[in-house]
Amino acid sequence: TSKCGYAIFICSKSCKLLLYSGKGAKIMEIYDRAFPGSIVTPIKLKNGESIELACFIEHRFALYYWLKWHEKYDRSISILSIDYHTDTMPERSEHQFSKDKEPILSIWQDMDEGNDTQICAGLSNELLEHAYILHKGDDSTMNNCESISYYNHPDKLFSADRIYGEEDLYLDIDLDYFTNGKSDEHSCKILLREMEQLFTTDRKEFLFPKIRGITVALEPIYCGGLFNSLLLLLKLQKILFDGQIIGDWPYC
Repeated sequence: TSKCGYAIFICSKSCKLLLYSGKGAKIMEIYDRAFPGSIVTPIKLKNGESIELACFIEHRFALYYWLKWHEKYDRSISILSIDYHTDTMPERSEHQFSKDKEPILSIWQDMDEGNDTQICAGLSNELLEHAYILHKGDDSTMNNCESISYYNHPDKLFSADRIYGEEDLYLDIDLDYFTNGKSDEHSCKILLREMEQLFTTDRKEFLFPKIRGITVALEPIYCGGLFNSLLLLLKLQKILFDGQIIGDWPYC
C-alpha cells in the first residue's frame, strides 16, 4: 500500500498489475505482456468499446502483439496498417520464430532492424489473414503477395468493397504517416490536421466495431524526434480514445 492510500498488486500468473484505491475499488489495470520501452493497456474507444492498445518505438515489435492476440482470439485477423512506408519489402518478407528462443527475443535479435518486415512475417506465420495498407510510399516497396492490398489515398481505402466484408480488424498505425516524410528534425513537419481529416466521424463509426486491437509505432527517427512522436500520439488519443495513454496537453 502506498502513502497515498493506493494498493498495488502484481499477478504473475496473468501478467497484470492492479491498482486499487484505499476503499478496495479497482481503478486501473495495466497489462504487462510486454517488453521494456512499450506501453500496453486496455483503453476505451470513443464508442465505449474497450480494446487493448500497444505502443512501442520500433514498428517490427507489433508482430509480438499480433502473436499474443492470435493466441487470445485463436484465429487469424486482418489488419489495417496506416504507415508512410508500406513496410512490405519483398526481399525481406519472411521470418520464422525459433523454437529455442522466446518470440520477443526472436523479433528483437533476428528480424531486420529496418522495421519493414513485420506485416509479411505476420502473414507468413498465419497471424494475419489479410493486410490493407494505407501509405504514402513509392511502388518499389510493394510486395506482390495476394494477401496485401495497397492504397495511396484514404478515399480509395474506404471505398474498397473488400474491407467492408471484414468483421474483425487490427488497426496498426505508424505515426510517421502523419508527417511530410522528412525525418530530419529541422525539416520534418507533423500533420495534426491530416489526422483529423483521416479519422472522420463516418470512418470511425465504420472502424470501431471491427477493431480487436491497436498497435502504434512511435518511430521517432522518422517523425523528426520523440517530441514530435508524442505530440502525434496525444492527438491520436484525443481523436480515437475515451481515456488517456500518456496524459493530456491542450495544444494538440
